[in-house]
Amino acid sequence: MKIIAMKERGGFTVIELLIVISLITLFSFLTAPFSIEFYREQTLDEEAQFLANNLKNTQSHAMAGKDDIAWGVEFLSEKYIIFKGGSCGEGTTHRTVNLRGGVELEGDSCVLFKGGTGVPNNSAEVTIKHGEERSYIINITEGGAISIVR
Repeated sequence: MKIIAMKERGGFTVIELLIVISLITLFSFLTAPFSIEFYREQTLDEEAQFLANNLKNTQSHAMAGKDDIAWGVEFLSEKYIIFKGGSCGEGTTHRTVNLRGGVELEGDSCVLFKGGTGVPNNSAEVTIKHGEERSYIINITEGGAISIVR
């Protein structure tokens, strides 16, 4: 009679709950490395796209600028600075963009787009990376084309 009464009552036993909790914990530990790597890749992808878009917008500002004011971008290791007028490091800061989640920049330190034309003062190559395992190269040609090499 006792066994029938317990089965009719329904619910879960402590053993069943412990097994389910153990399985959830196990799956969490097994998938965590993949989740972290996916997050790093997504962060790097987004930062590379955002940098390329900011370069194109800066170039557009130079092309549409009044009085042929030059616009440029100065690259530092963990951020980049968009500025107008002057030369690299001497212009008026328009905006500073800090990179997220351990993403870093390497390569040329600055690119300046000529006012009125948007043509860069030189070709440039900037590497955007997250650790040593993955990186993208952003190329700026002498003609002003901006591209991401994966």
